[in-house]
Amino acid sequence: MVYSLAENYIKESLESLKNSYYIKKREEVTKLLDYYTGTSLWKYIEDSFNNDTFREIPPVEMNFTKKFINKMAQIHPNDQDLGEAIRELRTYE
Repeated sequence: MVYSLAENYIKESLESLKNSYYIKKREEVTKLLDYYTGTSLWKYIEDSFNNDTFREIPPVEMNFTKKFINKMAQIHPNDQDLGEAIRELRTYE
């Protein structure tokens, strides 16, 4: 009986750990995709600036991340690792 309780506790702990890892990985991939597409960027930078800053100097939105990634993809068009990374990101969408 003690063995089954310990076994259940270990299984539940592992399941909880796997779920939290999956959630964190999903959030990381979502953040990277947001940077690439240029969407929802305010939620990542709003803690770094106060509202007065944006009133004094209006923000300019330029997606350097997408330009950089696209340029790197052109430099290494036959790189198998890059293709695998893109396929991996697409599976999390």
